Amino acid sequence: MEHPDHHLSPQRRPQPLPSRQRALWGPRGTGRSRTPVHPAFALTEGVLALYPGYARDPAEDARAARQRWEAAAGPSLGTITIDFPSVFDPLYSASSVVTGILNEVLGDQFRPAVETYTTISRRVLDGYYGNGRAAFWFGWGPPFLPRPPPRLH
Repeated sequence: MEHPDHHLSPQRRPQPLPSRQRALWGPRGTGRSRTPVHPAFALTEGVLALYPGYARDPAEDARAARQRWEAAAGPSLGTITIDFPSVFDPLYSASSVVTGILNEVLGDQFRPAVETYTTISRRVLDGYYGNGRAAFWFGWGPPFLPRPPPRLH
């Protein structure tokens, strides 16, 4: 059977990932990168473990997060609603994953709401999120890169 990348030279064929990067989603709170990141563009595991949220001991990391949350009077905010764009739910279950972790670590006060990006955009423009209100929105995407100027043809 022919290699699927037979048209590429052996040097250009995709190589297997090192063992520590094989799993795209590693266990939470291990202080290890969850995605295969080139070492030149990432902190080492030892340095990363010094930051909150990346400690090698997940239980200790959760206790420290809870202490910071309580010191900042987070529980006094009451119920906190987090809007999730409908493109992420139900496909990725982002709302249940994110609010589940927040409720587990900080206390049972986070509630998800799945909304369209149109609704979320309108709320952003109206100043709905933050500004003294316990309401936030969650999203992710590629980093913003400089775009070339548009061309008129």
